[in-house]
Amino acid sequence: KYASEQFILELLPVLDSFDRACDHAKETAGDDETIGGFFMIQKQFHNVLDKLGVKEIETLNQPFDPNVHQAISQEEAEDVEPDTVIKEMQKGYKLHEKVIRPSMVVVSK
Repeated sequence: KYASEQFILELLPVLDSFDRACDHAKETAGDDETIGGFFMIQKQFHNVLDKLGVKEIETLNQPFDPNVHQAISQEEAEDVEPDTVIKEMQKGYKLHEKVIRPSMVVVSK
């Protein structure tokens, strides 16, 4: 059930970089055909991980949970309950029910 965990952990930094590149491509709006290709590859990548049982951990506006979140800082935030995740710095993932990488988050004071 967890045999692919190490392989997936090696791929996640590549996915992080690719996701950031796609976000940047949206902002700069270059060649539509090239950008469309990037998004197709991104979707394929996420679909493969989904088939392997890898799921993203929900973070934004969720109560801080040390079992799935790694707080890297705290910030004052108006209209937000204390100990609520207000920013996601790096996505976290579960393989089936097991956390294989916690989400790096900023938490409200």
